[in-house]
Amino acid sequence: MQRYKSIDFFAFAIRHIIWCIILYLCKIENQLKEVILVIGSSGQIGTELVMQLRGMYGNDNVVASDIRLSSDEVIQSGPFQELDVMDVKHLHEIVRQYKITQVFLLAALLSATAEKNIECSIQGLLIELTPEELEKLDVYETDAYKRKEVELTDGKKAWVYLNKNSE
Repeated sequence: MQRYKSIDFFAFAIRHIIWCIILYLCKIENQLKEVILVIGSSGQIGTELVMQLRGMYGNDNVVASDIRLSSDEVIQSGPFQELDVMDVKHLHEIVRQYKITQVFLLAALLSATAEKNIECSIQGLLIELTPEELEKLDVYETDAYKRKEVELTDGKKAWVYLNKNSE
């Protein structure tokens, strides 16, 4: 019985290698192309990333998107879509329309804006710790972080770790 498992695994491995070679050859001949969506492309990093990716993958294979218009260079050099990343339906439409294979997510909300929008709040798990476990976490988080007690939206208190240079 053990012998058959080895043969099955060997056959699977050979099929996998052959499939990888076929995919590689298709990419070389540009039959399978990467189509990249950059969400949040209007900032400095997004603009530079889009232009670099367009240089590598071709202008038509990098779709820039942002909630506001981008620079003329980005808009004129390839596809651009106005997109609010919170609009999931529109995001799905763009992914289907352009047959997106990769996504770079650079979109962000300022803290004050995000705190007002309940859809942006992070759902999580509250874990109760002993004082000893909390001390171990302090060691794990290193001196780069500080522990701060905060009140959650449901009124419970929790400890969070923040960059030591933050407020």
